[in-house]
Amino acid sequence: MPGLPRIRRVAALLRGRGYSVSLVRAVSRPGFFSYRLRARRRGVLIYVSEVWLQGRLARYAYTLVVGGRAVLRYDNAPHHPGLSTYPHHVHREGRVEPLERPSLEGFLEEAETLLRRRGL
Repeated sequence: MPGLPRIRRVAALLRGRGYSVSLVRAVSRPGFFSYRLRARRRGVLIYVSEVWLQGRLARYAYTLVVGGRAVLRYDNAPHHPGLSTYPHHVHREGRVEPLERPSLEGFLEEAETLLRRRGL
């Protein structure tokens, strides 16, 4: 079960990119763990939400918010069944596309690239 070590690892990844991090919520029971982190840097927000069942990542949503608007989100909510990577998908500024290799690290890399392009 990932628990506190997972939260610490994710918080360290975000802090290493210059974000201040706060824990919004965490719930732990035998076989179940979920948490939500909020990271803030110069008007940019990142939300990380994960649900772990029996030590396996079951649900995730990673969201980049700029100017109060979600501009990038990776998640595996069970909608968009027509995508080749269902249920994994990415929302990029209003478009929904397949997500070939979902990972928090991949999300953070894409978010940083997008922010650099916007001069943020």
